Amino acid sequence: MPPLLEVASLTRRFGGTLALDGASFAVPAPGIVGLIGPNGAGKTTLFDIICGRQTADSGTVRFEGTRIDGLAPHRLSRLGFARSFQECRILPEATCLDNLLFASQEKRLWRELAGIVAPPRQNRDHARALLATAGLERFADVAAGELSFGQRRLVEILSTLMAAPRVLLLDEPASGVNPTLLATLHDVLSEAVPRLGLLLLLIEHNMAFVMSLAERVVVMHQGAVLADGTPEEVQQDARVIDAYLG
Repeated sequence: MPPLLEVASLTRRFGGTLALDGASFAVPAPGIVGLIGPNGAGKTTLFDIICGRQTADSGTVRFEGTRIDGLAPHRLSRLGFARSFQECRILPEATCLDNLLFASQEKRLWRELAGIVAPPRQNRDHARALLATAGLERFADVAAGELSFGQRRLVEILSTLMAAPRVLLLDEPASGVNPTLLATLHDVLSEAVPRLGLLLLLIEHNMAFVMSLAERVVVMHQGAVLADGTPEEVQQDARVIDAYLG
């Protein structure tokens, strides 16, 4: 059986800058994989290629054995891919509930319009239940822009879970989130990943957060994979300590 997700020898240049230099790793099954490394290591570029926002100069990305690099983002979305970005992206004037309902809609015009007119009751129930997992149920009918930054980040991530993705890529979700809400985010992700049977790829600089959440950690440095192992193995790797953790 092929790996669930396989990245093989990805290379990407921006002018004279080599952002990815033969990056390779494979994930056999659902779970939580942390992606760490210094700024400029190529982590976000890797995400962009997996999600179809950029194309690689060489190399491949395969999902369940089928090559997917070069597919448009909307096609990857229909395969079950979802992601967040370093900046928090929500609909600030819409309620928290409507942010989640919008995220659950299939982005085809006639279906989207039908969902706006009459969102299915099960979607509303699911959205309210998700908000409750993060302690945000009391904000269901409040404009998302009125929430604190950490609460808005939670709404954004809950929105990515609305459609039960198969692969979720989160780019620095802990950035700017206070410790209390960070603990809530940790609990939400820990519960959602096994329940949905999804693969979570997580770019993160908060070492305590990623090491306590991930089952496996991939370390990138200068566009390549420097180390790959359990959190304990990675934290004891002399190359990782020298390049990043030290």
